[in-house]
Amino acid sequence: MKRGWLVAVLTLLVVACTDTGGDNQDTVKIALEAPITGEQASNGVDMLNGAQLAAMKRTRPAASWGCRSK
Repeated sequence: MKRGWLVAVLTLLVVACTDTGGDNQDTVKIALEAPITGEQASNGVDMLNGAQLAAMKRTRPAASWGCRSK
């Protein structure tokens, strides 16, 4: 079950980050359908955090992730 959600989130991120040929490439909006409240809130919040982490890694240099280069 978790693998299905992971595939869905990664697919959504890939589709949202592809170039559509428009002039405005400064802003990318990513939609995430996940339960943020209720019994499944912990899963939804984890999905939201994962999407935010993926977006951060896509837009910031690796040094700002807390990683050290060798």
